[in-house]
Amino acid sequence: MFYLNSSLLATTNDSTMWNLAFIVAFMTVTSIFQIPITSLLFHALVATILALCVQVAHRKGRSVLWDLELYCHRNSYRKRRYIVRCLADAFTSDQDKEKQREIMALIHDYTKTFDALLQRDLYLRDKQYIPSDSSNHDEALEETNKEIDRIWIQMGVNAQNLADSYRLYRDEPAWVRDYPMISLSHPFKNSGELECMMRFGCCFAECGCCEKPRRDMKGERGAAAGRGVVHCTVECGCCIQRRGFRLPEEVMGEESKQTENWELD
Repeated sequence: MFYLNSSLLATTNDSTMWNLAFIVAFMTVTSIFQIPITSLLFHALVATILALCVQVAHRKGRSVLWDLELYCHRNSYRKRRYIVRCLADAFTSDQDKEKQREIMALIHDYTKTFDALLQRDLYLRDKQYIPSDSSNHDEALEETNKEIDRIWIQMGVNAQNLADSYRLYRDEPAWVRDYPMISLSHPFKNSGELECMMRFGCCFAECGCCEKPRRDMKGERGAAAGRGVVHCTVECGCCIQRRGFRLPEEVMGEESKQTENWELD
């Protein structure tokens, strides 16, 4: 097994990259197929072809390798998918990997904020339909409606930021591979269920809220029907009712500060 240091690749020029790729491909073919050392011409030909393929993939961008990995995954080519992933990882420098982690952390923050806004929106819509004999019911309802309007604006800004993040960075090298706790087969289950249980959310209570699209008391979805199934945040209405209080608004992010004075047309 031969390992090619990605930081070395990041600091070499094209000619050096070609030579390294040629050497690695040559040694790999020789060791795998156990071809006699006398077959140098065959070695050189096969190694050149392999190195050329690797160079083309590297020049075209790691999105080519990502598409190839998805193809292998959909066709259950596990070993081939592993080889493609190793190639993509080998040709990703440490600087690129660090950039990938920063990008995925940003997308993760946008997604969590979006989920919190969605659940807050549904909780407030539930409050609209709860009858009250209080004398200040109309005033409280008006405040609830104003907050719902603000949340619509915040969700729109957050959704645009999230979409821009995917659009700008989806072709970066091996970007999905550095996203922690993500699986090609079960991305939703692996990334949120354990965290939801540890926070004593609906997965812990086994009430089923995380297993179906979130809806309000009238059976209607919230402002972001596309998200549908999400795990609990601090704004989950079911969790608020179960615990009897609302946690501080620590997950709303900068969108709340930026849009607090905006108005809907």
